[in-house]
Amino acid sequence: MRSNLPGHVIAVMFAAAATIMIFTIRGPIPAAYDVIKDFQPAAAAIVALLAASLAYFSAVKKVNFDRDVRRTDQTAARLALLIRLRSRAARLQRTVIVYAKEQKFNYWNFAASYPKEETDFEEAWQKLELIPADCMDPLETARYFIRLGQEAMKMVDIKPYHPDMSAEFWEGQQALGTKMAKMLRENCEIIAKNCTILDQRLEPHIIELRKALDAA
Repeated sequence: MRSNLPGHVIAVMFAAAATIMIFTIRGPIPAAYDVIKDFQPAAAAIVALLAASLAYFSAVKKVNFDRDVRRTDQTAARLALLIRLRSRAARLQRTVIVYAKEQKFNYWNFAASYPKEETDFEEAWQKLELIPADCMDPLETARYFIRLGQEAMKMVDIKPYHPDMSAEFWEGQQALGTKMAKMLRENCEIIAKNCTILDQRLEPHIIELRKALDAA
């Protein structure tokens, strides 16, 4: 906890020590040497106590200052991460919703336009301690379905039409492409939905962190 003692407490202690020493040496009545001698150890102890107190409270003040600096740096880093994540979620939602709503589409166009590995999502996933609890589920879901679609496309080799293809082979390719495109469309719907949720849930946390930085 931050201490307010260094200012007024030390001032009071110095005043008390000064008063004791004045009354010891000068006093209302002249003091004999033996009386002064008796008070010398007490005066030395008070001076030592004041010096130790000053050193202690200076150290406490330095610790509190360093803690505040670290807290401010951590808040700024978390704010930057959440802003990047929210911005990417909003942009990704606008992109994939186009494909989710398409009535007719070609698998190869879908494969070329499907969201790739998301660096902002991956960074957030590696720093879950900075992610608000209510944002973890939509983040994980969107990330999972992005990766799921990419892995599926790597495993399935669908070839575009070529004159050398037999009719039977081409029909099989078309059927597989239609099946994959349907799966990718469903993935896009899920990604878009969770990106929207993520965008909405991140906003109040970003506002709160900005206020905390302004108040620091």
